[in-house]
Amino acid sequence: MSALHPVVNPVDGTGWGERRLSFGFFRHPGFNTLAECPPTYLDDGEAPKGASVLAGGYMRRKIITVRHIDAEAAA
Repeated sequence: MSALHPVVNPVDGTGWGERRLSFGFFRHPGFNTLAECPPTYLDDGEAPKGASVLAGGYMRRKIITVRHIDAEAAA
């Protein structure tokens, strides 16, 4: 899951050669939040490409995978 975020470049071309400082702000939904494909994103008769998941379980599996943690030991 990721959030769309706008990036604004100078309109008039000034400032292109200058350094830019940006701060990321990432927020994760609550542990028991259901993450699923919104119906409006699908064409008629189209099924979601992935199953619905709870946000906490998804993040837990992702962290275990990235950090190479034994899933049974982490339970």
